[in-house]
Amino acid sequence: MTLQHRRCHCFMLVIILSSCLRNNSCSKILAIFSTPAKSHQVIFDTILVELSERGHDLTVVTQFPETLENYERIKVISIKGTFKYNTTIEQIYEMSANSYRRTNLNFIDQYNLVNDIFYHENMKPIWNMETKYDLVLTEMFMTDAFLVIPYLYKTPHISLASAVLHPQHSERLGLPDNPSYIPTFVSAATDIMSFVERFENALVSLYTKWYYEYVSHSISNEIIRKKFPNKRIPKIQDLLNNCSLVLTNTHYTINSARPLPPNVVEIGGVHLKTPKKLNGDFEKFLNDSKDGVIYFSMGSILKTSSFPPEKFQAFLKAFAKIPQRILWKIEDESLLRGYKNIRAAAWMPQRDIFAHPNVKLFISHGGLLGIIEAVNEGIPVLGIPVFADQWSNVKKLESLRAGKLLRYPDINENSITEALKIVLSPEYKQNAKNLQRRFQDRLVSPLEVAIYWIEYVIQFKGAPHLQPASVRLTWYQYYLLDIASIVLLILVIICYSIKLFLQTLVALVGFLMREKKKTD
Repeated sequence: MTLQHRRCHCFMLVIILSSCLRNNSCSKILAIFSTPAKSHQVIFDTILVELSERGHDLTVVTQFPETLENYERIKVISIKGTFKYNTTIEQIYEMSANSYRRTNLNFIDQYNLVNDIFYHENMKPIWNMETKYDLVLTEMFMTDAFLVIPYLYKTPHISLASAVLHPQHSERLGLPDNPSYIPTFVSAATDIMSFVERFENALVSLYTKWYYEYVSHSISNEIIRKKFPNKRIPKIQDLLNNCSLVLTNTHYTINSARPLPPNVVEIGGVHLKTPKKLNGDFEKFLNDSKDGVIYFSMGSILKTSSFPPEKFQAFLKAFAKIPQRILWKIEDESLLRGYKNIRAAAWMPQRDIFAHPNVKLFISHGGLLGIIEAVNEGIPVLGIPVFADQWSNVKKLESLRAGKLLRYPDINENSITEALKIVLSPEYKQNAKNLQRRFQDRLVSPLEVAIYWIEYVIQFKGAPHLQPASVRLTWYQYYLLDIASIVLLILVIICYSIKLFLQTLVALVGFLMREKKKTD
C-alpha cells in the first residue's frame, strides 16, 4: 500500500470516527422536499436513509413517500400528486428555446406548487409545531417560502441543491459569482467562453438575479403573509441569510471549478451506490451483444414516446446502421416491438446497466444524475438537452471530448449517424475513462462528506462561523461602491481644489501684472 493510500485511509477513518462520536445523541430532523422530480428525490433519499441508519429521527415531507416508507426512523408526510408533468419533449423544448425562456421555465408552476403544499392537509402537524426539531433540510430550488419553517422553529437550516447553484444564490451564500467564467445554470456555455457567450451569460445572470429579487421574493413573501396574516415574520430577503450550509450535487470535474466558501460543500455523486449484478433479460441482452450496447433514456420527466414521428423514425434508421444493440427506456414498449437490435422497457436498472462492461454509449437529455452515473463508469454521452441545466451539463462533456451535444431541432437520420460515429470512437472512450479517474479520485465518499457536515451543523448549533461576512453586507458594500463613492468624492474635491487654486493663481498673477503696468 502506497503512502498516499495510507493517508487516504487514515483521513477516512478520522471522518467516520468523528461522525460516530457526534452521533451519540439522536437528533430530530425535518426535511421538506417538494419538487415532483424523481431525479431530485434520489439524491435526498440517499442522505435521509443514511441519517436514519446513524440514529437520527426524521420527518420527511415528500412527493415520493413510497421510497421511504419502510424505514423505522423515518416518518413520511405525503404530498404526492400535488403537481405532475404532462408536457411532451417538443413542448418543453419550445418553452425553453433560449436562456431567458429556460430561466422563466424554472419558475413556472413552482410557486403555485409551494403555495398548494402550504395548505395541504398533511402539512398541519408542521404548522402546528407538534414536534421540536434540531435541524430543517430543504431543497434550494425556488422553494424559499419554506424558509419560514426554520424561522418559526428557531432551528438551524441546511439547503440541498440537486444541480448547479443559480446566480441568485451568490449573495445569500457569500459566493463569488463572476459571469466571465462561471456559466449560469441555463447557459449553453462552458467556463471558457467567447466574447458573445460571456456577453449573453452576463445578461442572463443579471436577468436571473433581477427576476429573483423583484418577482420571486414578492411571490414568496405573499405566500407567507397569507398563511400567517397575524404574525410578524421577516421578509424572504432576511430569512435567506439564515442558511447554515448548502450541499450541492456538483463536482468540479463535471461542473467546472469555482471558488466556494466553507458553507458550500460539493457532494456530486452522493446518490451512487454499489451496482447490483444484473439478471434475467437485461443481463442476457448485454452479455450477448458482442459489439456493445447503447443505453437510451431521456429521464423520468421527459417521455421518449413523445418524440415527433419523424424524429422517432430518425433514431430507428440511424440505429439500424450500427453494429451496437440498443437498450431503450420508453414508456410504450409496443412502439419498438419487432426490432431485433432493440430491447425496450418502461423501467431499467440504469445504475446496474452502466456498470456492465458492454455499455459503450449513453444517449441522454443531459440530466445531471445520468451524467454523473455515466462519468462514474467512463461512458461517453450523446446529449440532447431540452431544458434547465441540461445544456451546460452536456456542453461541459463536449468541451472535454467525452460527449457530444445534439440539438433537438437538428435531429434527423444523418445528424444522429454522424454523432454516433464521433462519440463511439476510441478517442471519446479514452477521454471518458480519464474523466472517470478524476471524478472517482477522492479522500472520502460524497455521502460521508454530506453526513459529516450535516452533523457538524447540528453539533455547533447552526455553525454560523462557516458563513462569510459578505452575506451581511448590502450590495453597495459588497462591491465597495460606498468606498468608491468616497474616493470619487475626494478626487472631485481635490480636482476642484486644484482648479480653484489655479484660477486664484492666474487671477493673482493677472492682478500683479496689471498693478505693475500701472506703476510703470
